[in-house]
Amino acid sequence: MKTTQFFTRTKISRSIALAGACLTSAAIHAGSLVVVTNGNDDGEGSLRHAIEDLKATHIMIPPSVQHIEIFDEPLEYDATEPLTILGSGQTIKTGNNMNILQLTMGADLTASDLHGEGPGGWSGEIRGDGLGGSAGEGVWVGGREVG
Repeated sequence: MKTTQFFTRTKISRSIALAGACLTSAAIHAGSLVVVTNGNDDGEGSLRHAIEDLKATHIMIPPSVQHIEIFDEPLEYDATEPLTILGSGQTIKTGNNMNILQLTMGADLTASDLHGEGPGGWSGEIRGDGLGGSAGEGVWVGGREVG
């Protein structure tokens, strides 16, 4: 009995590439997972890049990123789709009395294994009102118009 090979290596490679392209396209439309690769305030691989530039809805921060620094401006998520950020025990730090993350369109947020820290000891539980200026408090959720 003779066996016929239906796919050559070239055809298999093309099929895998085509399937990968389809999956990649579907993942982008479904809100793909973005992995943060450094603790910088901005630039490729940063949390800000994932939120503001890539418009990611699912973000993972692996243990290799030990902490994240936010300097002059809060991270701003300006979409209505739910945002998920999965950390690995990192602290997101700022030297300014400001919010770390602002959900300006009222999106739902799921975050785990992350801590916020600001000047004078404010954290996600303690507002920075007594420090002068605005009241930095970690996460701010704005409203969105309905109707």
